[in-house]
Amino acid sequence: MFSNGRTITVKSEAKVEKAPDFVTITFSVRKTGATYTDAQNEVEKMIQEIRRRFDKEKLGEDLIKTVNYKVKPQYEFVQGLLASPVHRLAGYMCEHQMKTEIKLDLNKVSCIVGILSGKIEDPQIQIIFSIKDMDAIYEKLLQEATVKAKKKAEIMCQAAGAKLGKLLTISYDWIGKDMFETSLLNYNEISKVNDMEPQIELYPMEIQVKDTATFVWEIE
Repeated sequence: MFSNGRTITVKSEAKVEKAPDFVTITFSVRKTGATYTDAQNEVEKMIQEIRRRFDKEKLGEDLIKTVNYKVKPQYEFVQGLLASPVHRLAGYMCEHQMKTEIKLDLNKVSCIVGILSGKIEDPQIQIIFSIKDMDAIYEKLLQEATVKAKKKAEIMCQAAGAKLGKLLTISYDWIGKDMFETSLLNYNEISKVNDMEPQIELYPMEIQVKDTATFVWEIE
C-alpha cells in the first residue's frame, strides 16, 4: 500500500536520569631508573605492594588490570667541550597504567583511592562513574520518545481535523554524551588523617542520557 502523500513528521526527545551503579578507577605508577631494567623493577615493586594491600583489604589482588605499559629513555642537556649543549641519556622512565572496575560501593572506592594515594608518589587517579546496563536505558528512552511522539501527532491531527494514519518511518539519534561522570583526583586534593592513608568522600551525580527520534506518519 502506497502513501497518499500527506504526512506529519514529529521529532521527540526523551531523557533519563539514573544514579550510577558501576565505577572504574584508573591510575599510573611511574618510576625512573639508571637502566631499563631498574625502572621496570621499581614499578613492579610498587605494583606488588598495591596488590598486597588490595588482598589485605579483601578487595582481591586480581582486581587490578593493565591498560598501558611503556618504558622510554630520559635525556638531559649537559655542557659540551665546545660550549655547545650535549644531549645525553640520563636514565629510563617506566609507566604502568592500570585500572580496576567494581560495582559501585563508595566505601570500597574510598578504600581503593586511599591505598593508591598512600602508595603512589604524586598520584593521578581518575574515577569514572557509569551505568553498567546501558541497554535497559536505551530501551526506556526509545519507549518514552515513541509515546511522546505519537501523542503529539494525535493532538496535531485532531486540531487540524485529520486522522493519524499508519507509521511510515522512524529514525533516531542517540545523544548519550553524559553516560558517565568523571572525577580526577590529585594528591593535594586528598586529605590525610594523622598517619593513616588519605580519606576521601565522593558524591556521584546522577547520569543523564538523552535520545531523539523522528517519526513520520501518514495523515488520513
